[in-house]
Amino acid sequence: MYLLVQKGDDNLGGGKPVKEKAHLSFKSLGIAFVFSVVIFNAVFSGSPAGFFSIIDVFVFVGFAVVLFMICFVIIRLIAYSIVYEKIYPNLVFQILLPFFFIVSAAFIIYVIYYLNFSEGIYDFEEIIKHFATGIVSYIAIFTIITGVIFSSEIQKKEITKNELMNKNIQLLVAMTILIAIVAYLFYRQYKMQ
Repeated sequence: MYLLVQKGDDNLGGGKPVKEKAHLSFKSLGIAFVFSVVIFNAVFSGSPAGFFSIIDVFVFVGFAVVLFMICFVIIRLIAYSIVYEKIYPNLVFQILLPFFFIVSAAFIIYVIYYLNFSEGIYDFEEIIKHFATGIVSYIAIFTIITGVIFSSEIQKKEITKNELMNKNIQLLVAMTILIAIVAYLFYRQYKMQ
């Protein structure tokens, strides 16, 4: 019982009680489970139901575990950023910053995949359309739900953090520029192939 009311002293806690940290972790686990199941279904929706060997089972389970852990880490970082006010306490910022961060990372991975591992020749517009309609829509739903759920965890207090808002705006602009640069480089490389 002492641990539930004791103040945390680690860097992730920011002095918040252990019970609050556990509550955020359980929420993060639940959301990560739901999102990993949705993503897993989307990835394996066209695959055959049967397994060919025991190795396939281990690969399948390994992919599911890795996907769940990635989702949990991302959601926990978003929750930490929102609850401990690393993101300006406004719902728009709490949705847009994680959205642009995840889209930037996903777009870079997507571009690397298509430039290095894609066997077919696809139209550039089709590749971008697939990313925008398929992957970005999942990310948008993911960040909206996560932002709304964890924004309710913030203790309301008077905010005079214009510097934090300015840094968040600068980060949004930087991520938008990064997406534009990667798209331009991808287009140039696509045209060269």
